[in-house]
Amino acid sequence: MKDFPKDKTLTLLVTWLIILDCFSYPITAVVIAYFQVPSNPINIGLKALYSLLALWIIFRSLLRQGLVFPKRIVWGLIFFAIYSLRLIIDISLFNVWVLLYSTSYVLAYFFGATLLPIIAVTLAYKNIEVGKITNWTFWTLVLSNLMLIYYLLVLGDFGNLEHQLAVRAHIKTEGSEIGSLINPITIGYNGGSLIIFCFNAYLVRFFSSRVVNFLLLPFSLLGLLVLFLGASRGPLVGTILLMIISLIVHFYKSKEKLLKLGKAIFILTTIYVLLGSFVTQITKKYDLFLLYRMERFVSEREKGEKEARDYSYEGAWNDFLSSPVIGKQFVGTYDNFYPHNIFLEVLMATGIIGGLFFGLYFIQFFKSTMKLMMERKYKFYIPFLFTTLLGFFLSLTSGSIYSSPEIWIFMTIITLII
Repeated sequence: MKDFPKDKTLTLLVTWLIILDCFSYPITAVVIAYFQVPSNPINIGLKALYSLLALWIIFRSLLRQGLVFPKRIVWGLIFFAIYSLRLIIDISLFNVWVLLYSTSYVLAYFFGATLLPIIAVTLAYKNIEVGKITNWTFWTLVLSNLMLIYYLLVLGDFGNLEHQLAVRAHIKTEGSEIGSLINPITIGYNGGSLIIFCFNAYLVRFFSSRVVNFLLLPFSLLGLLVLFLGASRGPLVGTILLMIISLIVHFYKSKEKLLKLGKAIFILTTIYVLLGSFVTQITKKYDLFLLYRMERFVSEREKGEKEARDYSYEGAWNDFLSSPVIGKQFVGTYDNFYPHNIFLEVLMATGIIGGLFFGLYFIQFFKSTMKLMMERKYKFYIPFLFTTLLGFFLSLTSGSIYSSPEIWIFMTIITLII
């Protein structure tokens, strides 16, 4: 394969495509809510912008180097081709509809905001600079969390902090395609992403600036507050789990393991004390809906009770069993919605055939993830890697193939960069 020098223009375009498509939604949504303008035309316009940006990258890449991409991404491209066919057939021939979303919204989100960017990133993979993407990711997360706090606690119509923490925060506006312009899961995900990024940036000393390193702690607390406001279990569990894995990986790679073990214990103790004090002070004054939801979940499991998502899982599995080779349809017949688990959704929508190619794609993604985690020369990739892994973790409890572009773009980037 001929090696082409990096194209600075392509690097800039790819960086902006990734940041805008994967991280900018809370920012644009808060702006929409602030000005109380119809969200559908703006969201459609943004999807069109992402599509045009992706097409620009695709054409520039093809003109510069032709149809060149790593073989390790082929399985993913085949899976997306199969899913695209499923989507088109279900909507155009069988009139399959989606709860809460219009079919035009689904098609725009998948083809415009997901598939085209994936193809663009794949063709321009040699121009991906993870350092730039990581830096922009951090500041975009900071801005989105600040804007969420500002809108919810200063401008929002939900009342004061006491009321906000006692409910699940969300942002609505007139003319929104779905029930909430920003739902609680998205709010919690943004808070958790900022926490994980700050934590890993500190571990690997990603920033050279002392000022930025000093700000990692207050930014983490900002993310924690947003996480509490979202009151979603998936982001909370994913954030805690990935922070633990981050420490284990950091300790494992260290040459001075005893020193690093002491450091890890100190970090965990500090986090426990700070977090414990923070939560204790809040719970003395406020009722935390997030903690209530966790307690209720544990109680329901102990009693053997089911929640709505359990029925969605069962429905998706039954759909797969009714058509195991090619899948049933792209949404569940139980509720005409996605089943909140990416693996179940793959089997439900594309059957064993699609599941096979997705499995091969996932293996490549997993191998790349482990290599990035374990090799010291990739240590500055760690903040971006663990931030993206939170998105993948949430795909096991929420999100879908057609409406979660960040999951698939993250998987593509991680698979391509090494």
